[in-house]
Amino acid sequence: MLELGGVKTVRLKLNSKILLVLLSGCGNQVSSPLASIDIKERSSISLSDHSHSSDELDQRGLGGWNIMKPNFLKPNRLDGISIEWDYFMIHDKEGKFTGIIGNTVTDPRQKLSGSKFQIGGLDADVMPSGANLAFVGMFADGKKVSEFINFAPNQSAIGSDARTLDARMPGGAFTREYPVLAESAGGDRILLEGRTNEYEFSLEIAPDFLTVIEVGKNKDAPFSARTGWDVGYLPGENWTVHMVWPRTLVKGWIRDLATGSMIPVDGHGYRENSWGRWAFALDGWDFGIFSDGEKKVQWAWQSYHKSKTQDVLDVAFMDQGELKTFRFFGETNQVGWYHDTWRYDERAGGCIPNRTKLIAKNDGYTVEAELEIGTRQIPLLSNVTFLTKIYYISEQFPLITGRITRNDDKSLVTTFSGIMGGEFSKTKNSLNRTCLGHKKTYSLPIPQ
Repeated sequence: MLELGGVKTVRLKLNSKILLVLLSGCGNQVSSPLASIDIKERSSISLSDHSHSSDELDQRGLGGWNIMKPNFLKPNRLDGISIEWDYFMIHDKEGKFTGIIGNTVTDPRQKLSGSKFQIGGLDADVMPSGANLAFVGMFADGKKVSEFINFAPNQSAIGSDARTLDARMPGGAFTREYPVLAESAGGDRILLEGRTNEYEFSLEIAPDFLTVIEVGKNKDAPFSARTGWDVGYLPGENWTVHMVWPRTLVKGWIRDLATGSMIPVDGHGYRENSWGRWAFALDGWDFGIFSDGEKKVQWAWQSYHKSKTQDVLDVAFMDQGELKTFRFFGETNQVGWYHDTWRYDERAGGCIPNRTKLIAKNDGYTVEAELEIGTRQIPLLSNVTFLTKIYYISEQFPLITGRITRNDDKSLVTTFSGIMGGEFSKTKNSLNRTCLGHKKTYSLPIPQ
């Protein structure tokens, strides 16, 4: 155990490399927003209005950031690796834009903010403390964009009572997120605004899943929040995945700052709110989301490399007019998958999958899907800190084809196809350019 600047350091040996992971000390400091920030409260929720309980806001997906809430403020030695994201997938119906916008809050109590140490004579920042904005996607003309912007803690105002975020650099990039509460949950909305180095956007996100499924509130119910305590390598690391709005309606616009052209957006997507204390750069994930509003098929796959408890596929579909919802568990061999071809990506600094095969099976049904990824993926990279420099996320926009059959007579229930979204992420590795062992490592046995 080392101590650098009062911060404890643990050495972990992974894949024959020594990686440094900084752990926070105990404390209860709360970050204060920049005084010059003038937050525009355009939401119908007032933070001083107690007519809606925090539990109600949480259930409707409009509650405050989880890592800013009182139960998360208790002293914890891993608080420096606190992280939470609100992730929005976007698929314009005419293909004008397909991508993601993600707001992430990291180390909000500044346990690792400003802590540095030297590796090979270079500064090695630790966590991208504060708020962060990811903007990644493909446009109809083939242009791709991938931007990651970090806003320091004193540039970030983060809501603990309602889902509000306002982070900005003076005269430059910014991201805003604020909720609009309707009389009924089906009319709730999240409003997103922001500016990166290349683009500006204004989008309205509304839940569409109520016409398809009722998100389960019970543990292990399909599409319910699920916490894994076996992620990462440090005792106490945990990660909760909440597919809060499995299908969304998205409307608004994106503006190209270089040309001034505005791209209207009208389509659907997906919203995920996940959080915990997790040194993500030493682990990683594999996931994909698809929905078909006409056929009422919802398909949501989650996997975290080190975890066994977080390998699940949630599916909703109609069978002869009756709604069916299931969660298939990797732990009990109800779902399995593999990526049959891989390639090394120079920009990502690691291997990425080209195609995925997934099969899930329970007592009543079999769900099969093939994902064609190929070049429909873009690496999301960041040089903000030491941990982000050694990591990559491949944002994917695959084409999926699948079918659902009944096990008793092998009859077809439905087929599904279309564009979807997903990600593959891991620590960079430029030594394995042939992707040796990846097909086996990043897979689960197919159920028989």
